[in-house]
Amino acid sequence: IVGRRQVRRQGGFLQPLNAGAMASIPAILNTASGYAFGSVIAALPGFFAIKDVLLHLQLGGGPLASAILTTNVMTAVTGSASGGLTIALGMLGQEWLAWGASLGMSPEVLHRIVCLASEGLDTVPHSGALVTLMAVCGLTHRESYYDVFVLTLLKPLVAVLCLLVYLTTGLV
Repeated sequence: IVGRRQVRRQGGFLQPLNAGAMASIPAILNTASGYAFGSVIAALPGFFAIKDVLLHLQLGGGPLASAILTTNVMTAVTGSASGGLTIALGMLGQEWLAWGASLGMSPEVLHRIVCLASEGLDTVPHSGALVTLMAVCGLTHRESYYDVFVLTLLKPLVAVLCLLVYLTTGLV
């Protein structure tokens, strides 16, 4: 009702819907290619040795250090927070959950920490979201990457701070 005149001037609903669908294709492809790349890396035989090291990483006797590091590694490989989170949880989620349960750790604590950790290294230069953001803004990596990198470098500190609070107090 509010924008009916504008919609009529643009030729109805079909033209803006088509334009929106076409504009979403690069973002979808950028994100999907990063996730696919990470999935291929996680399926390689050599990655199982890395997986074993990441699973047995211990700091404070719980799964949180392993979860933070693994999630950040997978996020960096895929260039996607959601892709890294999905691969890390699919790869080691059940082990972390069982490990945490054996220590009396709430699954919610593990979930919060892993979600925070997924935002750590998601702004690698090949990140689908970053490539899309720069394309929409009309910027190049040379013009904007330093600023984005510095700002997003602060995000992993939140997960590490939560880990330290949990290790010292048992509360998050």
